[in-house]
Amino acid sequence: MSRLFSLPDQRLIRFLRDHKVIDCGAGSGLWLRVLHEDGIDAIGIDPAPGPGVLTGSHLDLAQYRDRLLLAVWPRDGTDLDEWVSIWGGDMFVVIGAFSRFTLGDYRLAQERWFLPPLFKCPSEVRVMYRT
Repeated sequence: MSRLFSLPDQRLIRFLRDHKVIDCGAGSGLWLRVLHEDGIDAIGIDPAPGPGVLTGSHLDLAQYRDRLLLAVWPRDGTDLDEWVSIWGGDMFVVIGAFSRFTLGDYRLAQERWFLPPLFKCPSEVRVMYRT
């Protein structure tokens, strides 16, 4: 059973138009469908994929380093530092309640990444760039 925590926000969709996207943990493919409907080049992967989503996990992210990494409400306890280390790209977007998963003890934000003031977005959205 998939859980729906966050609907796609038009401000974020406009931002994503300029990027090729890999949606890791895409689940049922809701976000992927919205991105495709808006003409965004997006691929979704998930261990239990829904329609239009490829079978895969964060362990497959290295082959998508040319894409923006999108993580929408990762499961509780997800180590995003591991995801980002495997992926190796330059920009990622995380949507979720940040107390529910780990960000390498915020090492990503402290050592290599920063949160730019690109646009006013919902409080659960973080856009991170490599410095």
